[in-house]
Amino acid sequence: MDIKFFEGLADKGVLDTGTVERMKSDARPLSVRRELLILLYFGVLLLSTGLGILIYEHIDTIGHLSIVLFVAAITSTCLAYCFRKANKPSFQKVESPNVWFDYILLLGCLTLLVFVGYVQFKYQLFGTQWGLASFVPLVLLAFFAYYFDHLGVLSLAIVNLGAWMGITVNLLELSRISVFDSEPLIYSGLLMATLLLALSYFSERKDIKAHFSFSYRNFGIHIMFLSLLSGMFWYTHWYLAWALFVSLFAGYVFVNARRNASFYFLLVAVLYFYIAISTVFVRLVFDTGGILNGRGGLYLVLLYFIASATGLVVFLVNMNKKLKAHDSL
Repeated sequence: MDIKFFEGLADKGVLDTGTVERMKSDARPLSVRRELLILLYFGVLLLSTGLGILIYEHIDTIGHLSIVLFVAAITSTCLAYCFRKANKPSFQKVESPNVWFDYILLLGCLTLLVFVGYVQFKYQLFGTQWGLASFVPLVLLAFFAYYFDHLGVLSLAIVNLGAWMGITVNLLELSRISVFDSEPLIYSGLLMATLLLALSYFSERKDIKAHFSFSYRNFGIHIMFLSLLSGMFWYTHWYLAWALFVSLFAGYVFVNARRNASFYFLLVAVLYFYIAISTVFVRLVFDTGGILNGRGGLYLVLLYFIASATGLVVFLVNMNKKLKAHDSL
């Protein structure tokens, strides 16, 4: 039935005006743009993964040179299209020229990484300088991210920065708190986190791709917390000092999150702080000796986690209510 009929009833006082407005909103077409974009991203990732599997399973029949030429053709085609279609670069946010642009660029950058890695592995393009195999893609990805204004490519560049600095995290290591399980990696993580946080501050302060600031800050905060927590587990005799560093950094992130009304970063700060404090509590309980080393200590720890987890949930719910009106990432 035509909505104008119900508008006429509202004019006559038969229907409430609010009811008609709700009917209008329900009658509007439902946008599925975001869902389609997510599907496109998954499509690019699946295509890249499928190419990798295809090459791996048929490498003997296809031939190494054919693989290199095939991957190079995909990369060059994607990048050539992006350079031809891209809008004029700017230090401010630049909109994509069309809906396909971001995904073609992402595919080109992913295949670029495959190309460089494969050529280095098979033909030693950079000789024994394996760092160059990470540094060259890092420079290219950073350039593409700023030139084409692409957050996904920026994330790839940040991950490549971690690889170049020697921070490699596999699925097995992700299951542990102590991701950086050696001194060089811990300090590399601290250095990388500091660099990313500085870039975040610089982007906002100088207004150069200010919308990149969140990506820098997000990676930097997580890497900093993981490095500090890893220091707690690595330096067993100095874990209290490292716990203090975690607490100070958590306080800094918490204060900034409240100032910027960001529940996400507030949640991150609180959870990492909770992990550090809980670790200290458990170690203190079982290091005291006596009855707490046995069943008494176990009961005390269980009571602590029940009470603290409940308090943590209540605290986060209350903070979310306070920030909800101005919540942002």
